[in-house]
Amino acid sequence: MTDDERLAKFEAVYAEFAASLKSVPLELDHLKAEGREKTVRYRELLGQKLMSVQIKDLFERHGITF
Repeated sequence: MTDDERLAKFEAVYAEFAASLKSVPLELDHLKAEGREKTVRYRELLGQKLMSVQIKDLFERHGITF
């Protein structure tokens, strides 16, 4: 795999990750407004949000900001 291909793949992952940083909290708010905090979907999204915050912090420690 060339450096250009690796960079393109990283940029695709970065874009998808950045989009999820915005969409997951919105979906959590929507489910919470419906009183669905105890659903499997809500708990899955909450776990995803917590993991995303960890990954975001790792990127930011290395100078990659969102």
